[in-house]
Amino acid sequence: MNFQILTYEEKNNLIWIGFGKHEKKSMTTFTRETLEEMKEAIKAVQANKTAKGLVFFSHKPGVFLAGVDVTVINSLKTEAEALRALDEAHAMFNAIDDLKIPTVALVDGVC
Repeated sequence: MNFQILTYEEKNNLIWIGFGKHEKKSMTTFTRETLEEMKEAIKAVQANKTAKGLVFFSHKPGVFLAGVDVTVINSLKTEAEALRALDEAHAMFNAIDDLKIPTVALVDGVC
């Protein structure tokens, strides 16, 4: 796994997925690239047989995630594109919900 946007680390049987380490903006948002990496990270978590838990966190103090980047929303030109994007996002969040290990988010600030 070679993540460019997220950080992914396993320590003491916990998987840590971090947002915003490489983000130049003051607010971390979900871009298309972030969502793609999240899907890959979740697949890696699903495949990990030794993990006892998953922790989401932000590398930026005072902001966890500010939502979907406006450019992503603006790029959706048709209702079909919007529905496809929503289905993909829901599938990713459902995959997180379906994990067999406890999952927590360390929220500090905007979320």
